[in-house]
Amino acid sequence: MPMPNKKNLLVINYAGDYKEAYNTLKNGGGETYHAQQYSVDFLGSLVENNISVTTVVCITANYYDELLDNGVRAIGLGSTNADEDVIWQKINEIRPTHILFTTPLRKVIFKSILGGFNISLALADSFKQETFKQKLIAFFLKSCFNHKNIRWIGNHNINSCLSLKKIGVSPKKIIPWDWPHNTSPKDFLAKKHPNKNSWEFIFVGYVAESKGVGDIIQAISNLNKEGFDVCLKIIGKGELDTFQQLAIKLDVEGKVIFTGLVNHQHILGLMRDADTVVISSHHEYPEGLPLTIYEALTSRTPIIASDHPMFAGRLINQVSAVVYPAKNIECLELAMKELINNADMYEKLSLASEHAWDKLQIPVKYGQLVSAWLEDSEKSRQFLRENALENGDYIY
Repeated sequence: MPMPNKKNLLVINYAGDYKEAYNTLKNGGGETYHAQQYSVDFLGSLVENNISVTTVVCITANYYDELLDNGVRAIGLGSTNADEDVIWQKINEIRPTHILFTTPLRKVIFKSILGGFNISLALADSFKQETFKQKLIAFFLKSCFNHKNIRWIGNHNINSCLSLKKIGVSPKKIIPWDWPHNTSPKDFLAKKHPNKNSWEFIFVGYVAESKGVGDIIQAISNLNKEGFDVCLKIIGKGELDTFQQLAIKLDVEGKVIFTGLVNHQHILGLMRDADTVVISSHHEYPEGLPLTIYEALTSRTPIIASDHPMFAGRLINQVSAVVYPAKNIECLELAMKELINNADMYEKLSLASEHAWDKLQIPVKYGQLVSAWLEDSEKSRQFLRENALENGDYIY
């Protein structure tokens, strides 16, 4: 494909409405997730550097195609899923010089490779080979990702990158990346054990069964029946009606509070005010490394976490969290009791938050990954090579 002088970047997202985020932030609204302002501003900064930028978002309430005030063209497909035929049609209409995928859309990626496009990915996904279907998908993705037209495959933090390597993707192309973090555990004092009769657990994230929300509600019900005065605050969007009905069924509707989405600037304060953060993802949920882990460690509020494979080595049982087998409600209850009753463990985990947070830090930020790929100079390629999974100084 002939390459015009001006770079024309197309960013393809499954969700995360860029137009909505841009207008909200422009009008003084707050972030709804970590680094939202950073990600919005970054694309605008590319336009300022004479790069044409178009974002396509699959999941939006309505179709739109608008040129925003910052020069970014924003397209929302008005769909409830990823229609890959429509996305491919948009690619052919836009004819970008560079395509950045933030979600592994297999059909469109394959067609883009055949079309000769310059492709990179900035993912936050994990990849499995447990079932026959997963093995077929992994084989196909490996073949695509190792193709020369895909220059770099970024994935969020280390374990998600290791999952790419495990399915056969060349570690020379895999770049662990992260968002910038403006706060850290150094900004907070370690917490003392609350030593009180009531206890507040908090969940922050997408509200779904595969995130373990039902497990936490069941555990809260069981503990209250045993005489513990415990409550749960659930922050996020998702299947709220389903879990509100579950709370009513289990007779804990007064003990489980659903806030919906809240301004991101309040998340650390809400975590800090809570007694324990619960991160309960089931193994089938395709985690990268949830930003909830970073935020919980920053708040120094002790964590109870499932043994999701993407948390392995990042959260260590009785060192940086209390870890329990995913879906095992009895073990989740025991973990809750451990932190309620064991002041030494509670304070040890809070104190250890800083070291655990430090171990999560990754040198390459999202903007650096994309900018280095677009620049494509010897210096920028060397930067990415030095920080690839094969060469970087990473703790596995």
